[in-house]
Amino acid sequence: MGSKKIIRLNKNRIQQNLLPFIELLKQNGAPYFYFAGGCLRDILLGKKPNDYDMFTTSSEDAEKLIEVLKSLNFQEIYSTEHSVKLFLLNTQVDVSKEFFTKPVDRFEHYDFTINCIGLDSDYNLCYHKTFFEHLSDLSLVRINTSPPLLGIRYRKFLDDGFYADYTPLSKIEDLNIKTEKMFGGYYPKINLQKFCNNKL
Repeated sequence: MGSKKIIRLNKNRIQQNLLPFIELLKQNGAPYFYFAGGCLRDILLGKKPNDYDMFTTSSEDAEKLIEVLKSLNFQEIYSTEHSVKLFLLNTQVDVSKEFFTKPVDRFEHYDFTINCIGLDSDYNLCYHKTFFEHLSDLSLVRINTSPPLLGIRYRKFLDDGFYADYTPLSKIEDLNIKTEKMFGGYYPKINLQKFCNNKL
């Protein structure tokens, strides 16, 4: 078996692709919200996310966020017990019906360290202490949760080129979460069509 492939990760991809969208939502009255999980991981890998998982702290804020997205021409596709799915061009946004005060509160519900990353509308980026290390060498390291469909998700990531890493599970209560401030605050009005068609 050959050596692992090491991916160069560039945080500027998040700044270039998500911060203008955050600013647009805020300018149109969105409440506090955050992105977490796969969309941030995929952006760092230079991939177009399948969808953007968005979270708020209450049902009222979720409804307000959905209202703002609809004012920007996102169309509601359908609603499940877990989220409301909206679509514009080739971009899907999932607004969660599960509420957490901040991104780190969401991490204990994730399966792998490579999903433990969040960016809030105040431009705070937080992540598991080994997130960038594990993502850069495509390592699948479980955290101590037992989410549904874990086996299926293992296979999905292995098929995408990740490697199973049998390092002892990280205990969620011992996670060393890092937080940094990303620059934001004065982006000009963006072209949503360009954002939605961005191939990163």
